[in-house]
Amino acid sequence: SYNVVGAAQEGETLFAATTVLKPDFLVMDIDLPKLNWIKTLQQIKRSTPNCCVIVMSCYAEPMGMGEAYAAGASVYLVKGPLPSMILTIRALVDQHRSAREWETAPPVEFRGVTTYAGV
Repeated sequence: SYNVVGAAQEGETLFAATTVLKPDFLVMDIDLPKLNWIKTLQQIKRSTPNCCVIVMSCYAEPMGMGEAYAAGASVYLVKGPLPSMILTIRALVDQHRSAREWETAPPVEFRGVTTYAGV
C-alpha cells in the first residue's frame, strides 16, 4: 500500500515538506510556481538521498532530461493522459520499493510526497 504523506502547491514548500516528512518517493512537477527545480532537486537529494524522485514535465527535451538526471532524479516522466501517468508512476514506485526491500528490511509504510501543476 501507499500513503501520500504530503503535498506542495509551490516550490517554496516542497523542500521543507520533503525534509520534514522524509518520503520514500517524490513525484515532482517541474512546472510548479516559485520553483527552481534543479536547485530544489539537488537539495532534496542531499537531505533525503534514498528518496526516489520522479520528475514530471511537459517537455521531452534531452537537455531537460539530462539536467534532471544530473541533479539526482530517478526518473524523468513526460506528462500525458492522467490515467496512464498514474499507472506509470505506480509501476515506478513498485519497482523502487522492490529494489529497496531487496537491500533492506521492508519498511512499515511506503511514504510519498506529490506535487502537480496540471497537464
